[in-house]
Amino acid sequence: MRTFAVVLLILALATGCSSRTRYTLNTDLVGFIPASTRSNSFPAGSATLIVPSEAGQLVPSPQLDIIESGRIVAKVSIQNTGLTPLSGSFEIRLGPGSDSNINDNSGGDFALGTTSFSVAAGSVDTVNLNLPLNQTENKAALDLIKKGSFRIALKLTLASSGGTYSIQQALVSVTGRPFAIIP
Repeated sequence: MRTFAVVLLILALATGCSSRTRYTLNTDLVGFIPASTRSNSFPAGSATLIVPSEAGQLVPSPQLDIIESGRIVAKVSIQNTGLTPLSGSFEIRLGPGSDSNINDNSGGDFALGTTSFSVAAGSVDTVNLNLPLNQTENKAALDLIKKGSFRIALKLTLASSGGTYSIQQALVSVTGRPFAIIP
């Protein structure tokens, strides 16, 4: 009877780790961004803000042998404290771990997604980017993540008479298998 229980336990453990098992790893980037750049004000006129910096935030290599898909989500709250409409764009920048400036379009960095916005005087708006990563959508980003550690930054380009921004969400999520096997 004891042998049967051991065999049953081994079978239960083996079925828990099949080739169909997928894991999703989430990296919440907001905690890595210094508080001084997580939310701040921007001056009147034109401004380009790159958070946390032009070097971006280094994200360690996901510990999965096979990465199948992913998603990058970013949400920023914009408050227009000026007397004129605020307009701008919001962009996610990606680059290899070795790139020290992921805003110069060299060394392998690129813009993953961009959206524009307009905020009326005295108003607040939230700007979102929700980008799937797979073989047909944003494949370059998925390929970069598969290579190992990478850098990410959020870029705001603004024209206004002043305001504030606050990063509400910045999440990198990858789904895959912890080991490679022959299917």
